[in-house]
Amino acid sequence: YTKLHVWQLEEYEAIACVDSDMFSLHDPSGLFYEVWPAMKKENLTFAMGLDYPRKETKRSLIYQLIGKCVPSNSQFNGGIFVLQPSREVFGQLVGMINTDKYDLNMCEQGLLNAFFYNKTFTLPYKYNANLVTKTCDPELYNSHKEDIVFLHFTVAKPWMKSFFSAEYMWSCPWWNLDEECAIWRDSKFDKKVSKKELRNVTVVSAIYDIHRIDRSFENYMKW
Repeated sequence: YTKLHVWQLEEYEAIACVDSDMFSLHDPSGLFYEVWPAMKKENLTFAMGLDYPRKETKRSLIYQLIGKCVPSNSQFNGGIFVLQPSREVFGQLVGMINTDKYDLNMCEQGLLNAFFYNKTFTLPYKYNANLVTKTCDPELYNSHKEDIVFLHFTVAKPWMKSFFSAEYMWSCPWWNLDEECAIWRDSKFDKKVSKKELRNVTVVSAIYDIHRIDRSFENYMKW
């Protein structure tokens, strides 16, 4: 629930909160040039991307038998969201934590889904390309592949390579994500950052001041 603190940063007009298992392929400034203005037109202060697999996604009998591509219980995924800061909203969110009004198993994602029910702007898929879709909804993934801004490593964690994280050692081939995992492993980021440092990466990976959005993409990447 730590990321809820971003609602207190009222000195910013808009903030993008990006989880550390997201990998940027292209300039994400469209979140503020395109998404934020669209949100304001609809009088909305919060945006998230849809979660996957969707309940309407068809699963093969084999996938059903092995428990693969199980539909998500969440409408939206909390890997990245755009918000208008408000200490008042922060207090309301914190006040809801110790209740049973949301899916506790999904922690802050469940909380945000419940709190902003029917009040969420849907982020375009390209800003939260949940990699489970490559296997479970390949038509969706392939139709957006060239435009993806953020890859979201939900079912595969290529930086976790130790024996004690064995569940992730085979996750890349199991989910047909060798190509995507190689993007992470071949990046300068993966070579420079130790496992200990990665665990300590701040939850808030990107905070933008909407009035100074002309900062370079290179500066954005300097967490």
